[in-house]
Amino acid sequence: MASPHPPSVIRANNLLYLLIFDAAILFYMAMFGEMTKDAILIGVIMVPSITIGNMIGARFFDPEKEKAYRTVAFVIIGCSAMMGLPLFD
Repeated sequence: MASPHPPSVIRANNLLYLLIFDAAILFYMAMFGEMTKDAILIGVIMVPSITIGNMIGARFFDPEKEKAYRTVAFVIIGCSAMMGLPLFD
């Protein structure tokens, strides 16, 4: 989010990163015998909701609101960092 790239490029990079991460997790699960029937069932059940969520996100994505996207992203990152502090354990 701190790069000078336009929001559409940042969004595309994030989606590509998540796709590659998901593929790596699936590979890891398959290699180490963690690909159980329950894991596959949960994955199959989640696919429609994730797909719909991505479609809704694409529909509402407006590159003209770059400042708002960056502000929300930085607030989420800041809150995540704060929640990770041992102060809240």
